[in-house]
Amino acid sequence: MRKPFYTTSASEDLAGILAFIARDKPQAAVDWVAKIEAKCRAIANAP
Repeated sequence: MRKPFYTTSASEDLAGILAFIARDKPQAAVDWVAKIEAKCRAIANAP
């Protein structure tokens, strides 16, 4: 199983989006990032 590689810019974007969503709905922010990371793992493992 391959691990996705995140550029610095992508990591910063995810952190910023997480922080923005977490202001109002912390659990929704965590769930959203988990979904994005799952999709990135799926792409990394695609042929």
